[in-house]
Amino acid sequence: MLNNQNTAFRHGMIVLVCGLLLLSCRKGEKKTAAGNRVLSVVTTTGVLADAVRRIGAENFQVTALMSQGDDPRVYEADEEDSARLAQADIIVYNGLGLEARLTGILSEMSRSKAVIAAGELLPKDDLIRMNGAEGTYNPYIWFDPDMWATVIEKLGRKIARTDLLLHDEYLDNAASYASEVRSMYWDVLSKVVGIPKNRRFLVTSDNSFAYFGRAYNIEVIDLREISGAASGSREDPGKLADFIADNGIRSIFVDAAVPGDFIESLRSEAGMKGCSVIIGKELYSDVQRARGASAGNYLDMMKYDVGVITGGLKLD
Repeated sequence: MLNNQNTAFRHGMIVLVCGLLLLSCRKGEKKTAAGNRVLSVVTTTGVLADAVRRIGAENFQVTALMSQGDDPRVYEADEEDSARLAQADIIVYNGLGLEARLTGILSEMSRSKAVIAAGELLPKDDLIRMNGAEGTYNPYIWFDPDMWATVIEKLGRKIARTDLLLHDEYLDNAASYASEVRSMYWDVLSKVVGIPKNRRFLVTSDNSFAYFGRAYNIEVIDLREISGAASGSREDPGKLADFIADNGIRSIFVDAAVPGDFIESLRSEAGMKGCSVIIGKELYSDVQRARGASAGNYLDMMKYDVGVITGGLKLD
């Protein structure tokens, strides 16, 4: 009898100690107004962070690994990033090769928590192949607002499965945000219509805007593919100058990765062919990079980029 009482006492103490330890661990956790635990969600890019914040609302504390100026194609996780990923309840990344150097750690994290690749939620037939290569796709899917709205809806469904208590709230939030993004698609279309068809050439220094071009019937030209220009390159810009002059292109959009002497040579050669080329304002491919241009979220970033593009392509 005494032994049974001692055993029951020990079991009771174990339960009590475990309960106290659990309460201690939970003590620092944030709570929503409804008393639910705020989930920690880590995304790779600012565009994804923006979408996840809208889906989770007050239920999520969202952190983007990458900040202004970071290139997701070469970004590597440091110790602080690794700690954030380890502590996260949910991780959302773009996929499709965008975060190539994070593949290992993301795969490792997927063994113990929900890790969602937003780009993988789309059918492969909807994606643009990179240089025609089988199995390699352009990852900049958010530049087609209609496609991005579909991603948001699918992402909402994925997230909803991780938290059944707030399942319907996540779905409603995702649907609401997707509707705003689809409205953006039509807003952009109304502006693109004003660009003469013979001027719908968007010359950029990378392949970020391929989906934008497909969505709005604008031919996007990666100047590196025509001229071979790249960081540190000294390629002859003559071929690109011919293309610009032949098509009457007035504005091109480049970033700091393209050597200044290449740009000056290009403008000079195009000028000799009777075409005065203007270097347009910088275009932004992610929310984090766009914040300095008063574009603090995805919708603002798109409005900014579209304004720069349409203004440049309409120049006489």
